[in-house]
Amino acid sequence: FSLSELAQNAYSPGPTPDFDLFKTYYGGNDYDYAHNIIMNVLEGQAPFDNISKQQRGEIVLGILRGVVMYLSTLAELDSAVTECDKNGGSTSTLELWDGGAAFFIGSSEGQTPGGQAGGQFAFALAKELCDSFGTCETEPERNAQTNEVVIQALLFGIKKLQVGKCDVVRTVLENSIKPVLLVPLVQGTLLAASLSASLEAGSDSGALGALYAFSRSVLPAIDSANKESAIQISNNSAFDPASTPVPDGIDALFGAFRAALVVIPTDCRDIGVLTTDDVENS
Repeated sequence: FSLSELAQNAYSPGPTPDFDLFKTYYGGNDYDYAHNIIMNVLEGQAPFDNISKQQRGEIVLGILRGVVMYLSTLAELDSAVTECDKNGGSTSTLELWDGGAAFFIGSSEGQTPGGQAGGQFAFALAKELCDSFGTCETEPERNAQTNEVVIQALLFGIKKLQVGKCDVVRTVLENSIKPVLLVPLVQGTLLAASLSASLEAGSDSGALGALYAFSRSVLPAIDSANKESAIQISNNSAFDPASTPVPDGIDALFGAFRAALVVIPTDCRDIGVLTTDDVENS
């Protein structure tokens, strides 16, 4: 797999609802939105022509983690259920489900319970953010609470796929896995916004890049739930070096998330409470 091809959904057996959700929000006829953002950043296309090294790194890594690998994980899991509907618990069904787990965890976590340092995928991202939101588990090992939920759901799902319980797995995917995978992306947006709100126009802080990248990963889901919230979040997370970051203020951005999360099945208790040196919001 190449990251470029993953970004354009080149390996999925067929259209998947989550890629289509992003396609609808960002427009166009191809699944090329993530690829285009990354290439525009790397090539210095406006508005990224005067971007700092830190901002470039945050945007590219954030889009890869928050859009490309997030969607690739869901595409593999969704394709596994579709394959189960056609062929039951076949080898191809189980391989697709395992592929989704691989895209979620990555290879750097090793076999240690809770994983180890060095991961770059959603599993590692959730561990990086859980301290800031009070959502880490410490027993029996340090890990994000959401990671434990996903791991248990993946283990349950593979057992049900083996015996052809496709409808059960579809329910697990929609009700247990998808809402929780959104949590670190929302957390990342909120943390980056809190760090960006006090910056001045023209800042070269990497937080502005992180805010842009994380927000791009959640906007399609937010828009499907509450279009006004999506507009508010988009306006306050746009990458515009000439403008003051988070122009409407942190309260407006957090309020937009609250309004949308009433509809989205992601639980606010899973997101937790953000606490930094100068801001505390839930």
